[in-house]
Amino acid sequence: MSNLSELLPTGGGQNAVDFVASGTLSSGQTVVLNSDGTVSAVDSTGEFGTPVNYDIGGRYFFATAWDLEQNKILVGYRDQYTSNYPLFVVGTPSGSTISFGTPVVFTSNFATGIEVVWHPTYSCFVLLSLNYGTLRFANATISGTTYSLSSTLSTLTSVAECMYKAFVYYPPQDSIVFAFSGPATTYYGTVMELTMSSASTTGTFSTPHVFYSGNCNQMDMVYYPPTNGLFLATRANNSQGISYPLTVSSGSFSFGSFSAFGTDPAYINLTYDAAQQRIVGVYADTNFSYQGRVIAGYINSGNGSAVLGTPVTFDTNAVYTSGIAYSSLAQKTYIFTVEGGAASNPLRAVPLSISNTTITLDTAIYEDTIDAVANTSSYQTAEYNENLGTIFVATQSNDPFTYMNYGMMFTTTNYTDFIGITAGAISDTATGAVNVYGGINEAQTGLTIGADYYVQADGSLSTTASDVKAGRAISATTINMMDLT
Repeated sequence: MSNLSELLPTGGGQNAVDFVASGTLSSGQTVVLNSDGTVSAVDSTGEFGTPVNYDIGGRYFFATAWDLEQNKILVGYRDQYTSNYPLFVVGTPSGSTISFGTPVVFTSNFATGIEVVWHPTYSCFVLLSLNYGTLRFANATISGTTYSLSSTLSTLTSVAECMYKAFVYYPPQDSIVFAFSGPATTYYGTVMELTMSSASTTGTFSTPHVFYSGNCNQMDMVYYPPTNGLFLATRANNSQGISYPLTVSSGSFSFGSFSAFGTDPAYINLTYDAAQQRIVGVYADTNFSYQGRVIAGYINSGNGSAVLGTPVTFDTNAVYTSGIAYSSLAQKTYIFTVEGGAASNPLRAVPLSISNTTITLDTAIYEDTIDAVANTSSYQTAEYNENLGTIFVATQSNDPFTYMNYGMMFTTTNYTDFIGITAGAISDTATGAVNVYGGINEAQTGLTIGADYYVQADGSLSTTASDVKAGRAISATTINMMDLT
């Protein structure tokens, strides 16, 4: 050692290195090293990666799903410059950015809607293209930067417009459930189950089952693990949001009693918050100029009914379609929307804190390098990758004066970049000591002597194992920061 001070205690322990703080840091705070050499707090608020354009003129009906074996994403959309055919493109993430292959037409037919879902048992996607009364579907797999069909393209007729639909994998039956407006021209709320036998064999749909004898649209559906059921939400008769608990068994459907929400919800998107065991839904309230609302709820296992909280307004302007995704790494749900619902405004991520069915909006994170678009013909969507711990976000921009499709990665926590623990409090832009691996931090409280401590997604230290081990407690206030991995 050339510096004797590195061998001796300094401030809150030994082996401390001086850093400039980016943001105010408390004593005993876990920190990460930034690209400019400063340090900031470990947190789970999230940050946007580099936006990448993958098509000019592609718009309408984003549909996304991850290949969780290759960690690549398949993005579907309708392209107005390709006869409004459905296209899919493969995205390959690398750190905070993503690269795309060449978009490929799925079927040379006008699309009024598009869906894609990953089937984990057969390691393939199932693609849907909807053309008013006709549904076209096939399996597909990714190879390199493109995809190809692995089964024969099949057709199902008399399923109504199908612009408003939901398509989800259902683990208890190893099947896929499809909810839509149909059949024929009634636009009734209808469900079918798709069963498969291999990646190379097209699946079979069950007989359509009408769950609501009235006009249904703007629907979504999500799997709810606590009851091994599904939760379906839709707008009924263009006036009321309704939601149903749903279970499926070999083409037979069982619905619980419905619960009402919203006054006239549109562009409904759902996710499941596993940390709180809550369903979270986002929608635009058409009775109030398309203001953005978010609501949380759960399924009562005792009577099979849905329990919903009070909707919270996340934007008093028109937002139209907003994406929503839960990050198991950050243990948070995020809304992805265009602020103010207007062109030339930035895309933003709004983290949510949930207590029972009460939602609190956390501080938003902005992506301000593109001017996103929010109107009735644009869409934001988000899809979480549990292997990578990141969310893929798709949006649109009208710069320069035409629609452009963008995809980007959203990192939900920076805890894997952990470098050390502050020896004492450090003011923003001030210089202070950080204890790094090989040192000792004496700025903790309530530690269990002899226990190993890990850095959590929100920056806290806990005995709960994570990918980052901070060290071992040698007293109630001291942690030996030896790399014990």
